[in-house]
Amino acid sequence: MKTLKSIFMLQLLLTVNLLAQQAQWELVREGLVGHIAVDPTNPNIIYVAGGASLNKSTDGGKTWVRYEQGYGIGGPDGIVIDPINPQRLWVYGTPFEGIVRSEDGGVTATQADNGISYDHHGYQVTGMAYDPKSDILYACNQANGFGVYRSFDGGRSWEHMSRFPYVIYADFVLVEEDSSWVYTAGIQGVLRSKDFGKNWTQLQSELLDRKELYHLASVPQSSTLYVAGRFGKIFKSYDLGDTWFSISDTVTALGNFNGGLLVSAFDTNYVFIGGDGGFVNDIGGVFLSRDGGKSWQVYHHGLSEYPLSQWRVWSLAQSNNTHYIFMTESRPFGSLHKLSQVLLTSVQEHSPASQIIDFNLQPNYPNPFHAETKIEFSVNNASYITLDVYNVVGERVCRLINRRFSTGTHSTFWNGRDSKGDELGSGIYLLRLQAGKEILSRKILLIR
Repeated sequence: MKTLKSIFMLQLLLTVNLLAQQAQWELVREGLVGHIAVDPTNPNIIYVAGGASLNKSTDGGKTWVRYEQGYGIGGPDGIVIDPINPQRLWVYGTPFEGIVRSEDGGVTATQADNGISYDHHGYQVTGMAYDPKSDILYACNQANGFGVYRSFDGGRSWEHMSRFPYVIYADFVLVEEDSSWVYTAGIQGVLRSKDFGKNWTQLQSELLDRKELYHLASVPQSSTLYVAGRFGKIFKSYDLGDTWFSISDTVTALGNFNGGLLVSAFDTNYVFIGGDGGFVNDIGGVFLSRDGGKSWQVYHHGLSEYPLSQWRVWSLAQSNNTHYIFMTESRPFGSLHKLSQVLLTSVQEHSPASQIIDFNLQPNYPNPFHAETKIEFSVNNASYITLDVYNVVGERVCRLINRRFSTGTHSTFWNGRDSKGDELGSGIYLLRLQAGKEILSRKILLIR
């Protein structure tokens, strides 16, 4: 009995530590720097483009293969994957061999830039996007006059749609509900097209004028846009770009936000930005907001303690199914890292400013548990509720609730089994309660 009691006490102590721990960046691969892309249909397939090559992992980053054929002598800056046929992808950059296309998951590549201009610096392609609904590719090019190109045949040929008197830096953003709306940005602000890239209009805003904007991001199924750029500037729009607000007042960074901008697919209140230190008084690294941009923090848990002025984040990406954030940095180490959003978005880590009050997820009891645990939640207004259980790698193991609930307090039970009825092993799991676009989550521990 003493032995069993000792084992239980040890498990309880481990539980306290595990449930209190913060999500930490994990090293995936040393010496791997470049633009990241994750296969939207298979989160174990990760690409990193950089150093005149394309690096690929098919096992979540454990092992890597390096492809060089067709990737030229320059440094590729970006990767675009066809979400319908993920074996097809495009790699681009500046200076680089323009755009190359692969039809075999990156193993080989051929030129795909016929019709795009180049000058004595070569091709200067700074951004690309693919819209599977319209089967249109978009590209920004700085050579021989800054402009936007589009292709209807997978990049075999391009047409020059608009020429601008200033540099275009940023990613393209496609509006999910209406793919005819396309956005990009640059040194003069944000540009928008409402006709599949044929005609472009500069959005009028004194806030955005001459801010050298690098990255755009949109919130799925909403009218919200973010844009970030030089000197630590971040802006947000709630109406598809008609009006903008500065949300960088609480960011202490003086550096450049040119290392990526993404909105979490797991919880859209979470926004990530990659910063470049570069100078003594600048701050680099990964910046995180848990409340849609109202407040920010440098999130370096698990990374070595180097001065923030030495950090240069190169790229950010996320996987759709395992809910990992991936990050490459060229300083101070030059490596690929990952961060679990399952642990990051737990209730215990939410700041008070980001708490959601329309409904509440109470601590389950008992926790830790062996056979069964009770889960209680309350809603202030009648809502359609889903309650899911995820493992620590972000896989949904079962759905406990999927229906409408009236105002009040409700409860359910989980028996530690998956959706097939099979017993799950000991470990940390995540309860995820969602009503509309609002999400709450809580860590629990199963002990067999």
